[in-house]
Amino acid sequence: MPFHKGDYHDARQVKRNQVVPLIVEALGGIGRRGARCLRFLARRAKDRKRGRDGTRYSRFHPSTFLVHHLERIVTAAVLSDATHIVDGIIGLKQRAHDLALAGDSDGSAA
Repeated sequence: MPFHKGDYHDARQVKRNQVVPLIVEALGGIGRRGARCLRFLARRAKDRKRGRDGTRYSRFHPSTFLVHHLERIVTAAVLSDATHIVDGIIGLKQRAHDLALAGDSDGSAA
């Protein structure tokens, strides 16, 4: 991931936000620290006094806050990996096509 220069002083020092790297594997595995943070957020969301998650979960949708968000994050990672693979295949096809054309113009192809 490319570096993004920015001013994070307000987010980290003033608002006391926490930055947690969320490492997700191409097959859907998630890093330990990111999973721990998501479990913490799930507990905060279902807290009766200060709960922030007003979503009603049913049998047709994900059953909990944690399952819902893990599904979305893992799906995004898997689809992103598939997109990168398709882009790589397109690049390989274009290079092969260019090499075939270069071979035809040299007269070396039979």
